[in-house]
Amino acid sequence: MLQEIIDCAVDSSTGIGELLRRCRIMASQLSNEELEKWLSGEMYGYPDDAQLPDYRIWPQIIKGNFAGPLGASLMNTQIPPASIPQKWRERVMAVHANDSASAIEATLRESDNAMIRTDQGNLSVVLGSNVYSNANCISAWGEFHRSRFIGVIEAVRNRVLEFALALQGQYPGIDSANEEERIVPREWVNQGVHMLMTGGTLSIVGHTGDAVTSADVSSRLSEEQRGG
Repeated sequence: MLQEIIDCAVDSSTGIGELLRRCRIMASQLSNEELEKWLSGEMYGYPDDAQLPDYRIWPQIIKGNFAGPLGASLMNTQIPPASIPQKWRERVMAVHANDSASAIEATLRESDNAMIRTDQGNLSVVLGSNVYSNANCISAWGEFHRSRFIGVIEAVRNRVLEFALALQGQYPGIDSANEEERIVPREWVNQGVHMLMTGGTLSIVGHTGDAVTSADVSSRLSEEQRGG
């Protein structure tokens, strides 16, 4: 199973949904709540009040259409952040991508537009004529480059790959029919999941049994040198 996860993570033609479903099976064996929570968010989407991973938050620009007197208009123009009321500015100037990874992948597959729009509700009503004195905002929306969505998919693939490679390298018998060889210490899993969530590196260098960090190794070497 672990090698299949690695192969799926490397193969960009494999749908992100299939990769995550395989990870879900692995997670059931590792019994880690944080891993289960992360996979649930990526598979089904994150709740509105969830703390999103950093790769799912980025800035966007706000654009709008404006109508003026005598049929004058200003279309598809960028709205300066300073023109947006403060209590709205923090909400609309950043994208919080809650959708499932599969939904994001589907958006990329269904459209090759360079820019992706986000709905901003009744922001146009709030702006009114506060942006241009002689023109009223009749519609407003957010925009960001599609590379941001690509980055979400790549972040998921890369983090799964790093975690799976570290797990395979540390515990090569995890796919073994021997139950004892499939045991992974909880401490290792906890640190591995932390790496997956933060995008950091896994520094555990021990083998089966208690997980050992690089700091522990340095400490033990120093003690041995003093004792010798």
